[in-house]
Amino acid sequence: MPIYTTSLTVPAGTAQNSPASVEISVNEWTVIGFHVYFPPGCAGTVHIAVYYGSEQIAPKPTGASIRGDGETISWPEEWKCPEKPCTLTFLGWSPSASYDHTVLIRIITKPEHVEESESLAKQTQQLIMRFLKRVLGAR
Repeated sequence: MPIYTTSLTVPAGTAQNSPASVEISVNEWTVIGFHVYFPPGCAGTVHIAVYYGSEQIAPKPTGASIRGDGETISWPEEWKCPEKPCTLTFLGWSPSASYDHTVLIRIITKPEHVEESESLAKQTQQLIMRFLKRVLGAR
């Protein structure tokens, strides 16, 4: 699984309407997971959200953010990239933080050969089902 990594430093007192940001360019068609590590000391004051253009990808609903303290927040995803390469932007803000904080970010993607084999398996399954329906007379 291809993994993309970066970090985002969110200065103390960063407002939500003027967030810090970092971009990651993904070269696969499907994102299957995100991991954001909040170092100890963040105390839930650093907020992170993931965007593709103006569309918030995670967390949901739009306007939500993830926060943490000394932990990695991870979630599985099955987000299809609309283009390749695809640029995702991580926004961070921390209006009540007293110190700058650097979060570590990982994006896990599905390799193309896995997608191709899954697609082939799905096509094969559809052909078998059509064949069985014809042979058995099912509609």
